[in-house]
Amino acid sequence: MAKGKSSLARNYDKILAALSILLLAGAAFLWISAKGATAAGKRDCDADLAARHPAHPELDREGASRRMGAYMASMSKLANPFKAAIDENSRSGFFVPEVRVWCVKCRRPIPAEAEECPLCGEKQPSKRTDVVDAGLDSDGDGLPDLWEREHGFNPIDENDAALDFDGDTFSNLEEFHAKTDPRDKDSHPDLMGFLRVASIEAARLPLVFRATQNMGGGNYKCQFNYFDKELKAQKTLFVKVGDVIGPLDRLPGAKMTDPPRYSDFRLAALDWREEKVFNKIENREKTVNTPVAIVERVSTGRKIEFLIDKESTDATYVVTIVQTRDGTEYVADGSVDEAEVEIGKDKFVLSKVDRESGSVKMVRQSDKKVFSFPRVAE
Repeated sequence: MAKGKSSLARNYDKILAALSILLLAGAAFLWISAKGATAAGKRDCDADLAARHPAHPELDREGASRRMGAYMASMSKLANPFKAAIDENSRSGFFVPEVRVWCVKCRRPIPAEAEECPLCGEKQPSKRTDVVDAGLDSDGDGLPDLWEREHGFNPIDENDAALDFDGDTFSNLEEFHAKTDPRDKDSHPDLMGFLRVASIEAARLPLVFRATQNMGGGNYKCQFNYFDKELKAQKTLFVKVGDVIGPLDRLPGAKMTDPPRYSDFRLAALDWREEKVFNKIENREKTVNTPVAIVERVSTGRKIEFLIDKESTDATYVVTIVQTRDGTEYVADGSVDEAEVEIGKDKFVLSKVDRESGSVKMVRQSDKKVFSFPRVAE
């Protein structure tokens, strides 16, 4: 026996082994007791269930069947959740949800424009013939929903009324009121209401009939003075009947091989008129034959009469018309009833000039309708 140690210290390992054996024995006893109780409880439960009988066996089976069917349907929806049909041609963006309505049969959301439900195939009531909904304006921008859907706009976006989709300077709202196509640049409100006169410049014809020269055999040459605006010089020309008034000098810098220029006028005929003039020497009135030169403007065919040493009563105009929407300018250059200008796809002829008010009138050649264009506002 070792000296200096207590009996507990000397037998410590034996005591620990004995306690472990006791714990294991207790655990085994508890497990066996619990298992027996569970088995007894199960036997009691089974006996109790076996002793129970439904009052209405058929009804109970039907209820169980319905509950099982509902359970299976729920599990199927969880496994395959509903997905709304996507219209690949829709113009709605990621941040702009598409307008949807409920299908009249399956009550699922479908595109508002759908004529048939893409999910169940049921035909949907048409709003296009519904008078009540024809003027519906969901976003309050002045454009009916029906019109916006027809032209590919968003009926719940109030900003698209001010947009100019086709770039013709007219907004979608203006195109709606004018009944034009907002997606076609050539289809737009009438430009006539936006045309104004920017300026009117007037000038007499640059020809002055000076004299006639008898060439014999009933042939004459007429002398004209012609002011060349480009060269800023006065020219004297002798012209036979039927000839264009010219040639004129070449422009500064032109080559000597370049053909000479001609004016836009030709001498169409030479006529004679009887006029009464007072002869101061004889102190009496005499009848004389006065030559009249008939000058034709080549570009238009308009004929103008010239008397010797008298300016023509006809005047030419340079009328500048501006389109106030985008600043486009149109210029009509020439005399009344001959000056022509093309505006859009129509041709117009100057019919009247009022220099005092700064307005003009023009005739549209396609339908002979007269339009009055006022002076542009200062």
